[in-house]
Amino acid sequence: MRRLTLPTGLDPLFWRVLAGVLVSAVGTGLTMPFLLVYLHDVRGIGTTAAALVIAWLGLAAIAVTPAAGAFTDRIGPMPVLIGGQLVVGVGSVGLAFTGNVPMALLTTGLASVGFTAATTAESTLISRLARHAAQEWVFGLQFLVFSAGIGIGALVSGLVVDVTNPASFQIIFLVDAASYFIYAAVMLTMRGAGQAPEATSDDNPADALGSGERIGFRAVWRNRAMRRVLILAAVSTTCSGGQVESGFPAYATQVALVSPRVLALAFVANTVTIVVGQLVLLPNIVGRSRSRLIALGCLTWAVCWALVWAASGWAGTPVAACLVVAAFVVFSFGEIIVSPTAPSVVNALAPEQLRGRYNAAFSLTFSLGILLGPVMTGLLFGAGLTTLWAALIVVGNLLAGVLALRLRRHLTGAQDGLLEPAAAT
Repeated sequence: MRRLTLPTGLDPLFWRVLAGVLVSAVGTGLTMPFLLVYLHDVRGIGTTAAALVIAWLGLAAIAVTPAAGAFTDRIGPMPVLIGGQLVVGVGSVGLAFTGNVPMALLTTGLASVGFTAATTAESTLISRLARHAAQEWVFGLQFLVFSAGIGIGALVSGLVVDVTNPASFQIIFLVDAASYFIYAAVMLTMRGAGQAPEATSDDNPADALGSGERIGFRAVWRNRAMRRVLILAAVSTTCSGGQVESGFPAYATQVALVSPRVLALAFVANTVTIVVGQLVLLPNIVGRSRSRLIALGCLTWAVCWALVWAASGWAGTPVAACLVVAAFVVFSFGEIIVSPTAPSVVNALAPEQLRGRYNAAFSLTFSLGILLGPVMTGLLFGAGLTTLWAALIVVGNLLAGVLALRLRRHLTGAQDGLLEPAAAT
């Protein structure tokens, strides 16, 4: 067991970015567990329609992702990050006053466009600020801080929201918007940060572009290893991350019959597990096979959704509540493993002049999962096929694990993380 040490080789501005991540994550945590509950229980939108509104988040993100990646490569990550935070803040303000499906589509669309652009730019910026540090470390720290903020926000909102008092939900959406505006203000103090260093063929010998090759997303897709990463991520996100805001709360409240406060408790338990677990496990992830770690994470997610499925057998009882909370604790271990390793693979495969597009393509798979996950939930729940939904989610995560194991043969040792950087210690 390796001891915990901070990574070396970091630009000092990296810590300022993490501060912005924390502030915005607290705002996100205020609203994330309750978006479907807000649309359905407070605004009177049906479960299927509310799930499709959440699916629209993914569709809007898919539409903007190519432009976000291209602009990040052309003008740098900082302007895209600041603009994205401002747009998502405006969307959150609109959500506070959403009263019908068309307005919900407009406001969630704005939030999704801004969040997607900001996420793409943020990953690129962090990768450049931490160019000489172990990538698992920096992305692990980013995820740890983000998760801590989500948990703090979820804990606060769980104490204040009341489905009989719409004003309580309006307040958390307005505070959420303020958090994004603050993040943008922090980034304005970092002018010139994260500029792309001059790319050379030594950055990624196997993937460097030839002098006559056109730079674009087709170059990303032609990378066989990256193509497999994208397919794996799409399957995994559809059956895990894409269910967090739709399938999970819908199944927990409508089938397992737990209260919204139990949902908030599950998010808090998730956060505590991530913060404590990542501090212990992160030093031991660096230098190990990233593909096998991703497979392990997918298996962990399969166990999580099996526990959610099992909660229906004790619907409305304390046992169901315990299983729902335990499921999200298990879910957090998968996040601890996958969140530092998957983006590390992506950035290890990316030539410098395409780093923004590689991160955008990876973000696109998350957006695809956010689209397909709620669509699956809405259609199956609308037809009363909740058991089929649970079975498909478990099988989907097992399939993602198999895809991760097959990815290993397409990666070099360095891309798979087996050559541990000196910066790790």
